Amino acid sequence: MFKVFTAQQLALSLLVGSIAVAQAPEERYARFIPEKATVQATRSYDPESKKETDKTGIKFGRLGKSAQDIVFIYKLGDELHLRIVEDPNRKPVTLDRVLPGTFVWMQDYKTNGLQVRDLDGQPGDEILTLTAEGLSLGAYMNVFAVRNGRLESVLENPPARETRGYDFEVEPDHNAYKIVVYTDKNRSKVETSRWNGKKFYRVKS
Repeated sequence: MFKVFTAQQLALSLLVGSIAVAQAPEERYARFIPEKATVQATRSYDPESKKETDKTGIKFGRLGKSAQDIVFIYKLGDELHLRIVEDPNRKPVTLDRVLPGTFVWMQDYKTNGLQVRDLDGQPGDEILTLTAEGLSLGAYMNVFAVRNGRLESVLENPPARETRGYDFEVEPDHNAYKIVVYTDKNRSKVETSRWNGKKFYRVKS
């Protein structure tokens, strides 16, 4: 038997549906944002008009078995945290990692410090983070992936050394990508990280 809606009920249903569609990701996924935490927005700045634009800091990707996972960086107190929520609309699993620094990096007037994309040419996305505590010090770089239900770094670093840089480029490299890091302000020193089948390993250029 079909259910019959009055005109008022139908209008209300359409209104509720349009509100749900219009919800910002931060509203839609508010239950995954810790109390008193702030999701770090994606910012861009136009030097000509001097206009700054803020967009959602929540990214979407395929990190586990579900078709759509969410990724964002939030700030709680003075700490930055990377949060992944697998399958947020059905059976959510939350994974967290504390990040160094106090803000998300910008390059060429645009936030590039959180990227969710396929970097290794294999099924599933990786997460590139760039965070910093001072512009003069450059940014800390890391690459994460979900492996066996855990959030793991897949960037190979020498012991007790962070990957730091001032400019970062992601470029095609055979079936995967390479990450080019300019480690000084003049772009004269370069380090490149390439995928070796398990991790991104560093090669001096």
